Amino acid sequence: MKIKYTVLGPFMTNTYIVYNEKTMEGLVVDPSFTPEHYIHAILQDQIELRSIFLTHAHVDHMAGMNALRARFPKAELYMSRGDASYLKDPSKNLSYEFPDHVLVEDPEHWVKGGDLIKTCGLDFTVIDTPGHTPGGISFYEAKEGIVFTGDSLFHGSIGRTDFPGGSMTTLVTAIRKNLFCLPDTVTVLSGHGDPTTIGHEKKTNPFLVRPMRWGAEFWMRVGIALFFFGLVVAAPMILFPFAVSLVLAILLNPLAKFIHEHIRVCRGMAKMPYDIAILISFAIFIGIVYMIIVHIVVPFIGEFRAFVKGIPDMVTAVQQAIPEIERQYQLSLMPPEAKNFISRIIQDVGEYTLKVAQFSLSAIFSFASTVVELIVVPFITFYMMKRGSYFVHVFIGFFPDRFHHHLETIFKEIHFMLNAYLRGQLLLSVIMAFVVFLGMWSMNIPYPLVIGLLAGVVEMIPLIGPIIGAIPPVFLALLQGTGVMAKVIIFYIIVQQLDGHFFMPKLMGSIIDVHPVAIIAGVLIGGQLFGIVGMMISVPLVAVLQVILRHMWFYDK
Repeated sequence: MKIKYTVLGPFMTNTYIVYNEKTMEGLVVDPSFTPEHYIHAILQDQIELRSIFLTHAHVDHMAGMNALRARFPKAELYMSRGDASYLKDPSKNLSYEFPDHVLVEDPEHWVKGGDLIKTCGLDFTVIDTPGHTPGGISFYEAKEGIVFTGDSLFHGSIGRTDFPGGSMTTLVTAIRKNLFCLPDTVTVLSGHGDPTTIGHEKKTNPFLVRPMRWGAEFWMRVGIALFFFGLVVAAPMILFPFAVSLVLAILLNPLAKFIHEHIRVCRGMAKMPYDIAILISFAIFIGIVYMIIVHIVVPFIGEFRAFVKGIPDMVTAVQQAIPEIERQYQLSLMPPEAKNFISRIIQDVGEYTLKVAQFSLSAIFSFASTVVELIVVPFITFYMMKRGSYFVHVFIGFFPDRFHHHLETIFKEIHFMLNAYLRGQLLLSVIMAFVVFLGMWSMNIPYPLVIGLLAGVVEMIPLIGPIIGAIPPVFLALLQGTGVMAKVIIFYIIVQQLDGHFFMPKLMGSIIDVHPVAIIAGVLIGGQLFGIVGMMISVPLVAVLQVILRHMWFYDK
């Protein structure tokens, strides 16, 4: 038997091609995204596809199922009936946030724990491993000593149980009862991450070994946590240059890697140091910033000052326009209390808009508040790009060996999430700023540059940000007439629909898998503690906190 695998899709899912080298008959385990990759591999190796194994019915494990079955119609699908309802329910199979929902027809074979599947000259025993989903199963080939576990058991971790139908107790019990009875030498091939063995996971998997007792290891963790917490409380501004450097490193690292690989491969400079690629990426970044300042920021400054200066007059004009609107639309019966309430809202909105506008400019010119920070940020960024993994390994080294792989998994997940979020959010803000600028300019609304920048800034505030950004142009349009105001409102509704149903799904996908209530709570808490900046960073911080909380509790049930 020979096994090939490829890592595919936004969730880095392992798709396996298993085939008999004598008969060249094969099967695929968990066909993920971009099916053309493994379909090409099957055709290139002249494999006769006989079977498809599905460990569980989540989108990242069956996104390519329809394409695979269409190309190889004789291949028969095996899966558990416990996940039957997931096949055609995007809310259960988690494809609801993708532009194209994944809907799969029923398999040729429903299987359950204990069933024997004879295919391709191999004998696979089905093992029940529910908990990640109700119908989670594993496929065990005893002669070859391998088991495909899907998202039940990983190297140093186990599957998530916060999805619909998940159960931590069920999953841990199934792993201990049904997988840990296999020989220690059996190789575990999971849906994500590196291979491992049953014996290794028995000894080291932090979700499955005994939890840490109140000994030296426990108090060492407490001491380290208290030290860093006290340091942050005593001098919170210490974090600022490191946070800025982290963002720059995440944004520039892909560029530096591309430059490094291009020069090594295309120019034949195999020994070129990575430091040179980092410095070239710095130069490109500085050039882009310079072009933005010359062609966007400088023309923007005069318009911005006029906008800020005119906000009080704009609010006054809107308040004075209310009686005229009452007469025009016969709203004179409105109670005085309601009129006063609307007037106060308009005044508060004007003041808040002024604060947001002032913050937008200060965020541009106060990127680093002191000369020291201006000096240290490039150096910190350089070393984060060059040896970022070194700092992670040093931190992990403080903990016992059996937790190292688990902590590495946590850091990889956080890095992947922040990486995708920062790039997607930056691109989304640029798109929204450009679209809003063009819309306001085409409708002759005053200060289109300022309104566009405001739209880009508030796009970083989840849920309520776009509403805040729409208020100033609506007021400015009202001064030109209710017809213009209606056009602006319709424009913003269309833009927000495109944002929510096209731009964001395309750029962000389901990277930030946080419940809307948790996002709202994070925005409110962040705004209360740190103002507008707190609102902007609330989503990634809540997502990081969710990752940490999901991984920090070890179970021994």
